[in-house]
Amino acid sequence: MSPVRSNRHRARYVSWPLVFFFLLSCFRASAHTVLLSRGEAVVHDGRIAVEIEVWAEDFLHYYAILPDASGHISWAWLGEAAERHAQTIEESLILRDEDGQRLIGEPAQLRWDAPVDGAIQPEELHRLRARYDLVFQITLRPRLLTFQFRWIGDQAVIPSQLVLDVRGSDQPSGDLVRLTSRGNAETIEVHWHDRKATVDAGWIDATRIHACAQGAGGPARWKEIFAEIEARAQELEARVFIPLPLLETWIPLPRRDEDFLSLGEQQAALAAIAALIQAALSVETDGNPIPAEILEIAFLPANARRSSLSAPDLSPLAKGGARGGTPISIWTGRLAARLRFRVESTHDQVTLRWNLFNNAVLSVTAALRVGTRCTERVFSTYESIYTWTLDLQRLRTGDTE
Repeated sequence: MSPVRSNRHRARYVSWPLVFFFLLSCFRASAHTVLLSRGEAVVHDGRIAVEIEVWAEDFLHYYAILPDASGHISWAWLGEAAERHAQTIEESLILRDEDGQRLIGEPAQLRWDAPVDGAIQPEELHRLRARYDLVFQITLRPRLLTFQFRWIGDQAVIPSQLVLDVRGSDQPSGDLVRLTSRGNAETIEVHWHDRKATVDAGWIDATRIHACAQGAGGPARWKEIFAEIEARAQELEARVFIPLPLLETWIPLPRRDEDFLSLGEQQAALAAIAALIQAALSVETDGNPIPAEILEIAFLPANARRSSLSAPDLSPLAKGGARGGTPISIWTGRLAARLRFRVESTHDQVTLRWNLFNNAVLSVTAALRVGTRCTERVFSTYESIYTWTLDLQRLRTGDTE
């Protein structure tokens, strides 16, 4: 009987000493709490070549392979597990383009570091690696790619992590993405020698971008919340950007397609989102709370540009609703919201409190802007309050330098 079959069938045929050996091997593997595989994804014109290496000893824990009565691991059994893992990688590794569309991959090709035959001693497994080669077809050199690993089939005995170095074919190195067997998604910008990295600044005015205000358009914009708070003569305006996977840690987004949110589904979520956004930031002057007025809530695709949401006469939520008419990728889309706080106090101290935290979001970076000046502030569960000293009189006379 093959050792790669499910655990409940195998348990009827093994002896207690072998079970003890297997538990001991799991204990030894627990020195690292996850099974770690590494690889690289090289982006060429027309294709993405992915190579993943897996240590042979990891197959014992992925598929609970047991040694035979003599304490050896059968090469046939190990090879069967490696072939099964090739299918797991094919089905579980997901690449998406800038629009969130899944890329088509060719079958994984398995090769070993060195030829092995016959029986293998368990201690030899940590020196043997299986390598998997996959190719995904693309039409153009992509600007953005999303990677995800959704484990298909039986769960691994120990949680696993896949670390990929993603780079353009003309680059010596790239950016690392860390994918876990729990299915997290990582979106990155692919760098090329002849193309500069882009900065998508959302609502930030292209003529007044400060180094501290680029978080909304920086490399972390698909996995971190960013806020920009600007002081004006009679008001504060806050722009908040939330990646949709993080938004779902507060509010579920019901949808027919697990990867995309239709326009109707976006609009159906607005009421719950509005309540969340309205409570995200509190503003006080003289100890008196200032109510938040929501100017707009919108869903941004990965390729959103500054001009798409920078008009000064944005429609109110009640009239405008969600912008755009196309589905938004749940993995690369972001929620963007504009809030206004009317400041009529003659005092120059404004207290800001960031309230939007949970187990997935423990800190939020905010850019605080007054005219051409910009200060970065990190709100956290430990420091959620910031007192902002403003010269309101100078703001009202237009002197902001």
